[in-house]
Amino acid sequence: MVTREKGSAPGSPPADSEAIPYSEIFLCSEFPAYLEIPACSENHSCSEIIACSGFPAYLEITSFSDIPSCSDIPSCSEPRRTFLKGMFFLFGWLLFLLPMEGLRAQPPAGYYAGADGKTGQALQQALHDLIDDHQVLTYAALWEAFKTTDTKPDSTVWDIYSDKPGETPAYVYHFSQDQCGNYSREGDCYNREHSFPKSWFGDAEPMYTDLFHIYPTDGWVNNKRGNLPFGETTAPRWSSTNGSATGPSSVEGYSGEIFEPIDAYKGDLARTYFYMATRYLGEGSSWPGSDMVTGSQLKPWALAMLLRWHREDPVSEKEIQRNNAVFALQKNRNPFIDEPRFALLIWDLPNGVPPVPAAAAGERLGLWPNPATQTVRIGLPTDFCHNPEVLLHDMTGSVVMCTGTPAGSSELGHDSPELQVDHLPPGVYLVRVICSGRQLSAPLVILPRK
Repeated sequence: MVTREKGSAPGSPPADSEAIPYSEIFLCSEFPAYLEIPACSENHSCSEIIACSGFPAYLEITSFSDIPSCSDIPSCSEPRRTFLKGMFFLFGWLLFLLPMEGLRAQPPAGYYAGADGKTGQALQQALHDLIDDHQVLTYAALWEAFKTTDTKPDSTVWDIYSDKPGETPAYVYHFSQDQCGNYSREGDCYNREHSFPKSWFGDAEPMYTDLFHIYPTDGWVNNKRGNLPFGETTAPRWSSTNGSATGPSSVEGYSGEIFEPIDAYKGDLARTYFYMATRYLGEGSSWPGSDMVTGSQLKPWALAMLLRWHREDPVSEKEIQRNNAVFALQKNRNPFIDEPRFALLIWDLPNGVPPVPAAAAGERLGLWPNPATQTVRIGLPTDFCHNPEVLLHDMTGSVVMCTGTPAGSSELGHDSPELQVDHLPPGVYLVRVICSGRQLSAPLVILPRK
């Protein structure tokens, strides 16, 4: 960790960087980051800033291992006010969900208040209640709707079955003049693709015109896909000009014929299916279904694959703009674009976050039980020190507990390896244990108390 005075040379925050007041949250995806120290106090280790001639001073954070321990920051006595740029690295896989602050959809204030603190089926039901009963469009109105929901920056049709991100596609479509009609080959015209095939829900309303799963796509490719499940294949029988393909499934748990979209749109389609499973929760008992879904709910093989797609292809600016545009027309939203973590909290709560890399090979932090509601026992390597510092971070990266800070907490050691969490709201947290330059971390899920 390097400490520098504001405006000093060399090494004060670069002109295009933003220093971080500890009373604010800044989310970023890269280092270095700069933590602002406004003044020295009894809670701050002044040796860290001894080279400074005045305040404010700045701590340069070059990696997550440089993040100050609880005793090094002025806000240890106010644990809910400690924030660090770059904290997302500590949450590993889960926090890919919010890669950049600029790529967050903006629902109306309080839109998801009814989902606060919920997980699993309770969360899915709460989200269903929020997005149910949307304003239903006519099928003819979808042509006009596409002009706001699926427009490229150059005002052409955003066709996920022909688009080649970063490259020039084999063809482009213009709104109205290129809509199908008849077609005999790829590149003839675009039509209305039910990404969740209409035969799976019996061509019924309101699913038939729900824009969240209907995209403008090439008519020929749409026809080749038909009502095949989405999937992955290592032996394609047919491919479109952008690489979308049909073939036998190579996904564990299913061996039938599938349609595989290109990687750039797999996350989009995963979140589309999460929307359908939630918007139509409890409404699909009479649907014909398919090899991919039972009613509106995904079968295990498909759910596992789509959760992976959700992770590997995070929310894009295209999806955010589309979510906002559909909201303007239907008056409901896709929660999994606004808050991608909802997918894990519903379908993958126990295993949604893999272990954070240990401080050294073979070192591991154990948490039991996990998920928890009251007390968590912490297991440390036998050679770890007896009174380490313990920090608990919430989803924003703020420190909500540090050794000796919360009411009723106690010092953690090998003789009393317990952490009281019954005063904390339900959610996903990160436990960090620090001692003599060593650090272990592990995710912790706190469930609602009954």
